[in-house]
Amino acid sequence: MRPLVLVIAVAALGWGGYWFVGAVALEKALVGWIDERRADGWQADYSQIKTRGFPNRFDTTLTGLMLADPKTGVAWTAPFFQVLSLSYRPNHIIAVLPGAHSLATPQQTIEIVHDRASGSVVFRPESALTLDRSQFVIENLVLVSTANWSVKARELRIATRPAVAQPLVHEIGIEAAGVDPGGWFDEVAQTGDLPAEFSALKIDARILFDAPWDRFAVERARPQPRQIDITEVRAAWGEMDFRMAGKLEVDEAGVPTGALSVQARNWRDMLKLAVATGTVHPDAAPAIETGLEFLSGLTGTSNHIDTTLNFRSGFIGIGPIPLGPAPRIFIR
Repeated sequence: MRPLVLVIAVAALGWGGYWFVGAVALEKALVGWIDERRADGWQADYSQIKTRGFPNRFDTTLTGLMLADPKTGVAWTAPFFQVLSLSYRPNHIIAVLPGAHSLATPQQTIEIVHDRASGSVVFRPESALTLDRSQFVIENLVLVSTANWSVKARELRIATRPAVAQPLVHEIGIEAAGVDPGGWFDEVAQTGDLPAEFSALKIDARILFDAPWDRFAVERARPQPRQIDITEVRAAWGEMDFRMAGKLEVDEAGVPTGALSVQARNWRDMLKLAVATGTVHPDAAPAIETGLEFLSGLTGTSNHIDTTLNFRSGFIGIGPIPLGPAPRIFIR
């Protein structure tokens, strides 16, 4: 009996020592990362870091967090941020966000509020902490921007995973339910009998990046898309239904080349919506309407468009007809 008790006692002491060493190492790594960001010119501040969860968990909480990257002008402020993991699976973490935080860019500041926001992130067991797969769920999300727009969503789901035998290709799925355009709704109500919420809003795509998404993606430079294979983009609101799919190649300057098939049902309401929200200037609307009428005539349905957008030489076109410069695809 005594040997068994001794073995249990030694095992308990050993596990306790492992947990303590692991907790200290985790906190030291986070503090070291923040110090490195400061050395790189970031504004990186926090008021406290503490790890709990003995004996089977590492539950680390940073409070009073503020991170700002001077190269991109992007800043994030949060009252706390939690990183939770099982002590025997430290490469699989649960990230928990506070109920209110803010994201600032050179163009605007977005206040973010939600009931619950958490994500499961699995890293490959290596020092670079390369992302393997992830899943995020946000409930009752509200975004309010200083650029005079707001959006609500009952639920937002985001998931990523690597493609088989293609470590730099990530399959990405985004789907939102119960999306209310919020502050825009009163302005666009006159465009038709619109319901309060979108009936569908989703994105499914495969993206090849030029570098892995690991800790260096935050510390140095973000990986950039080089191939984008869109399985489906869909947005449906009332009788308006927009769908898009296709493939694009993206060069080092962010210029896309390729083709996207586009289907738009009730495009006239979409154009009215774009004018009402300021996306399209009223003076440009008549010319755009004339072009869209021509396209819809090709389908034999006056309010439906089924066409292909071509991206070549830095421009977007339909067949030989140029529409304008193509957007640069770049992650700041």
